Amino acid sequence: FIAIVFVYDFVPCCETLQKRHFSSNNNLLKGWSNPYNISGEDRPFSAGKGTNQTGLLAEALIWEYVVQISALIRTLHAASLSCRCLHLSRILVDGDSKAGRAKSRY
Repeated sequence: FIAIVFVYDFVPCCETLQKRHFSSNNNLLKGWSNPYNISGEDRPFSAGKGTNQTGLLAEALIWEYVVQISALIRTLHAASLSCRCLHLSRILVDGDSKAGRAKSRY
């Protein structure tokens, strides 16, 4: 007998990490970004070197996410659980702190 259980929690005022920083209108999602690309063709990100780095995440914000996500993985491993797939659409971010607090929806 195999049972499959789906558990859904409602966490108010949260959004996914993907929605907050990697929305569909963000050129960085594709890995290509050059403000001088008039033709609209995809070019490597290196083609935009020396240009303004607006739109990129701040280093402090990235480090806060890295620390919180690594703490999540350590907690899973301490409970003898594995984290086979960690996707941006499964990490919730609330607006409590400057960078938000990452929470997993697993």
